[in-house]
Amino acid sequence: MRTAGQRHTYSSIAFNRKSHAARRRLLRRTGRLPMIRNRKPSDDTELVRLIRAELIPLSYTARPLDAHMIRELPLRFRNGVTYVATSSKLGPPVAFIHFYVHGTETVIDMLVTNPEYRGQRLGTTLMAYAEAYGKARGCQAARLFVDRINVRAHRFYNKLGFGTIRYLPEVQCYELLKPLTSPSALPVSNTR
Repeated sequence: MRTAGQRHTYSSIAFNRKSHAARRRLLRRTGRLPMIRNRKPSDDTELVRLIRAELIPLSYTARPLDAHMIRELPLRFRNGVTYVATSSKLGPPVAFIHFYVHGTETVIDMLVTNPEYRGQRLGTTLMAYAEAYGKARGCQAARLFVDRINVRAHRFYNKLGFGTIRYLPEVQCYELLKPLTSPSALPVSNTR
């Protein structure tokens, strides 16, 4: 139990065995665990930089110089939940996930990892946080969209159990879904 003066660095969401194993592997490999915490407004500059560098170039609908969209990102962070991964207690975010609950689904809006920190299972850990958050609120599925040219992300989500529902040619994205309850609850395909 935390007292008023204690700082909260890890989410209080319970992990499943898979995410515990991922964190143990990361600890063995790097000698330290990532710090996962809620987004702070002071993180927004780095989060926007990551979006501009890693997501916008892959997007069919977003443009790198779209000032209106860039200005709206901090507002978007306020609607939903954003967890960030940092490599040290006071360090800047090196990865983040933004999601929200819509009805009985957890909708993953954005997941970005700094290229220098890829391969450390930060994306897997952040996805586990988002799924646990959704499960705790009664969500039955997690839904997300992947840009057509982002093959690496599509493979990543397939490994996490997401199946492709359909392709949306008007936005050049695949829609993916993962049941958060029983595997037979929702029909999904693991083909691209």
